[in-house]
Amino acid sequence: MQYEEKQYGRIFVLVNSLFVLLVALSSIFSDTIQNIDTRLLISYFILMTFITALFYKLQVTVTSSCIQLRFGVGLIQKKIELDAVASVIEVKNKWWHGWGIRRLPNTWMWNIDGLTAVEISYKDSPNKFRIGCVDSLRLKQEIVKRLQ
Repeated sequence: MQYEEKQYGRIFVLVNSLFVLLVALSSIFSDTIQNIDTRLLISYFILMTFITALFYKLQVTVTSSCIQLRFGVGLIQKKIELDAVASVIEVKNKWWHGWGIRRLPNTWMWNIDGLTAVEISYKDSPNKFRIGCVDSLRLKQEIVKRLQ
């Protein structure tokens, strides 16, 4: 049996959508932007839609052998083998760490919303990996249960 948690980046999607709307309204009502080529605006909308599709959610799945992470539609993925995990602890991210994929000192962080996370230490590396999650206690328990 596997454990699965989905976390949606509501703020990320809202900010991206508002920014796209602002550019669209500016292109309609501003003389400066009206002179911009329509192909450029269409390219911008396609790019922003693609970025939103890549990062609108973070799905964490814990199976008997690994932890699988998928951002958005699944083009960005990571698999952590449980055999490589030394320990798991609950942590709280600082607000300035931000969201998305981040490099912190000796730590990679994947987070889409909120400040709670679990931090994984590896057996063969000083590096760590943080997974942002809705329920850090439950995620930690699920990983520890499979490590035993």
